[in-house]
Amino acid sequence: MAASSSPTLWLNSGGLLDIRDGTAQTIQGDLPPGSYWRQEYRHEGGESQVGSDNGLHPQNLFRLICRQQVTDPIVQFYVRINKVNLSADPERNAWSGVFAMSQYADNGDTLYYAGIRMDGTAVIKKKQVNIPGDHYADALAQVPLQFVNGVYNRTTNPNLLPLHTWIGLRSVVDSLAAGVDRIQLYIDVGRTGHWSIIASAIDRQAGGVPAITAPGFTGIRTDFMDATFQGFEISQT
Repeated sequence: MAASSSPTLWLNSGGLLDIRDGTAQTIQGDLPPGSYWRQEYRHEGGESQVGSDNGLHPQNLFRLICRQQVTDPIVQFYVRINKVNLSADPERNAWSGVFAMSQYADNGDTLYYAGIRMDGTAVIKKKQVNIPGDHYADALAQVPLQFVNGVYNRTTNPNLLPLHTWIGLRSVVDSLAAGVDRIQLYIDVGRTGHWSIIASAIDRQAGGVPAITAPGFTGIRTDFMDATFQGFEISQT
């Protein structure tokens, strides 16, 4: 993060973010053979190499972090999914999607994230170290989205989320009492200006670890897609 050229944002993963006139977008399509980032991801090895399709699509692993730490954050943005990249990586699966990240710490080992998955569900999830060398990572809430149709299949029907449509996501984290967090997820499909709550969860030491109440970073995560963003805002409850 300290090496970021931006005083406000850190592109933790994804290669490039193009920001112009209030609109930001991930890499769109294939990186050319001579691209610096294609070579970096191709030779990185491990998850970065596999997940980026040997450097062809670093945007498959997009993680954008706001560098200011916030307590009880509201994270809001609009996203338009332009294309889904059908990577061979087994991590491209039902759980892939678009997510708002909150209370981000420990380089991503601690956080809440809330958003919509390619299998047509909304989810609120917690990730945190529970014992040395291990993590608790599980859904606190998961519900079907009412505006999608079909049955997810990784091969024959790999994405139920609408393409080329502005979708607003708003994640709200409230500390209700000592060691208790409420996380709510709102959505605005089609950029109507009307926000509807679609999922809510209470964290009372889920996974045997305390709720994430310390100030943390916020951000956006997308998986295996070319995406465009507008209206990225961070505030406090």
